[in-house]
Amino acid sequence: MTAKQYMSLVISADQRIGSKMEQIETLRNMAAMGSRLMTDMPGSPNRNIHRMENTIVKIIELEKEINDDIDKLVDFKAEVYGVINALSNEEYKTLLEQRYLCGRDWKDIAQYMKYNERYVYKLHGKALEALVLPEWAEQSETGQ
Repeated sequence: MTAKQYMSLVISADQRIGSKMEQIETLRNMAAMGSRLMTDMPGSPNRNIHRMENTIVKIIELEKEINDDIDKLVDFKAEVYGVINALSNEEYKTLLEQRYLCGRDWKDIAQYMKYNERYVYKLHGKALEALVLPEWAEQSETGQ
């Protein structure tokens, strides 16, 4: 695994959590819409009377999954922070923290660091080269 692949795992995990949170919002909207449609009028005998219950169960399951993912992400971010913090170059640390731990885009990082974007990209490459990955990531690279 390359340093860029390793660091990109943080961004991917953040995106997956965001996607699951969007799914929960959609399910909640569906549940709210379903509850507004309920009346005292008799319904079709073939309708799914447990639809609301099923939706709530799905929301709860997805929330548990998200909480588990967040716990793993917090642990992984702590590991990544340690990898970044082991660098001696403060510019590298700042750039990598802003990109991978804070989730900022390149333009924002360039403004934050008072550099142009092109220089930030060049600095990023050098910062990745300077990283010392954990053993498990190194083993992934060699296929062991």
